[in-house]
Amino acid sequence: MPGLEAGALLGFASILLAAGLVAGFLGGMVGAGGGLIVVPVLYYAFASLGVDPGVRTHMAVGTALAAVVPTSLLGARAHWLRGNVSPGIFRRMAIPVLLGSVLAGALAGKADGRLLSLLFALAAGVVAVNMSLRKGFALGDGLPGPVATTLIGGAIGSISTLVGIGGATLTVPVLHAFRTPMPVAVGTAATLGSLIGLPGALAFVAGGLDAPGLPPGSIGYVNLAAVAIIFPASAAAISWGARFTRRVNERLLRSVFAVFLVLTAARMVLALP
Repeated sequence: MPGLEAGALLGFASILLAAGLVAGFLGGMVGAGGGLIVVPVLYYAFASLGVDPGVRTHMAVGTALAAVVPTSLLGARAHWLRGNVSPGIFRRMAIPVLLGSVLAGALAGKADGRLLSLLFALAAGVVAVNMSLRKGFALGDGLPGPVATTLIGGAIGSISTLVGIGGATLTVPVLHAFRTPMPVAVGTAATLGSLIGLPGALAFVAGGLDAPGLPPGSIGYVNLAAVAIIFPASAAAISWGARFTRRVNERLLRSVFAVFLVLTAARMVLALP
């Protein structure tokens, strides 16, 4: 994209810096927000720089997954120190989530950009409906048997990788539906999310190595310049958000989560060509 003015690049960096701060805070507070904020912001930021629409969604998803890797680790640590993580749930879901992420990552680079956008909006919309209900869907007291838990974990890992949302967006409402207290669902989801970003990001790197129309500073479908802006901002803000998890009313947590999901789903649908 030669010929871009300094003002356009400064605006690009400023938008991503703000998105990183908001994503980090929400990620720490409600266990999601990273991908929900970063994917659509990256999509429109790349559009403002004239990035080819054919690779724009892939770039947004791949870059968001890469930015989520370090922030997920920091978020997991913050929640662990605050006692918000269930080791038992993590042990049961870790391998299925990881395998689902690896499987989806192998297919993501070849997926149509419109399909990725639609999947993102659909996943966000379904979860928003659940979280907006007063009690959500009750699926049982505690996780189901090994087979069902494996299928749930695999679905979370695969869908999250395809749409670049890091895992907590789906894991939080699922765990809460199995009567996991909201703070524990948030903390455990953040920890499981650390298993999704790396394989997903590597898959988008490999899948886009020969793609045309990539913006400068990109390796495959991951833009390292954008990651370098988003990560420090989200890393600084994620611990602030984690401090609020046990101080905010659970109903408010659910409402905040649902509002951001609805807004994100709407924006992604409107962006479809």
